[in-house]
Amino acid sequence: MKRLLSRLVLTHGLRRVGAPFRVTGLALFGSQSAWRMDRSIVCHRHQRGNSRKVPQCRGAQCCCFARPLQGWNTQGAHSRERSYGSDMTKDEMIQAYSAPGRHYHNLRHIEDCLATLDGVTGLSAGEREILTAAIWWHDIVYDPTRSDNEEESAKLAEENLTLDLRHEVGRLIRLTKAHDVQPSDRLGALMISIDLGILGADASTYASYAAAIRREYSHVPDEAYRAGRAAVLEAFSARPAIYPDATFSARLEEQARTNIARELKSLSVPRA
Repeated sequence: MKRLLSRLVLTHGLRRVGAPFRVTGLALFGSQSAWRMDRSIVCHRHQRGNSRKVPQCRGAQCCCFARPLQGWNTQGAHSRERSYGSDMTKDEMIQAYSAPGRHYHNLRHIEDCLATLDGVTGLSAGEREILTAAIWWHDIVYDPTRSDNEEESAKLAEENLTLDLRHEVGRLIRLTKAHDVQPSDRLGALMISIDLGILGADASTYASYAAAIRREYSHVPDEAYRAGRAAVLEAFSARPAIYPDATFSARLEEQARTNIARELKSLSVPRA
């Protein structure tokens, strides 16, 4: 399945079992029966008129990841399970996103993206299912020393997803490499805008994100990191619109440009 075996063993806890790869360490999440949650408990990002609230609803315990016993019910905002094929289960995906070294590209990022998707209107059940799957899979492979994470994540998704999903989900994941999308591609525009939502966060949240990215690239010397990071941010800043979806652009564009300008200024000052 992978050309990245030696790196994935260290970065994602993947090992080869016969033909497919699997994620090890499933004992961390216990049995499927322990995975079920009280659906009346909804995290602070997903309250829909519920009286009960979980202020620190994060990671594997978030209501975002609560799943029914069978199938992926796209009618419910918090019913996100579908058969991903025999090679990788949802629990195994969660283990991959929980690997050491994932300071930003982790479960919280997936939770935030799913929460953002919940707020998108005008989607059919099929479109929402495609975007949900694409969010789950888009960073399943993440090695900061490589440049093909999106391609490898797309391939892994295509190997596990059912026929009706794999092509479009793989396409959407590949878009997250360059973040370029055609004007008529609404699902692509939504996928990119959701993935880049952090750029338009409040200043404190953005600062935490920037620090987390730096930790993920801790192997890169400071001068090289500042130059590389600045190049990425300048490319975003030079675009007519950072967010290809008009609704996201209207809501987040100004704050994203303010955040990027602030980080670029900080990157221009060498650390003592």
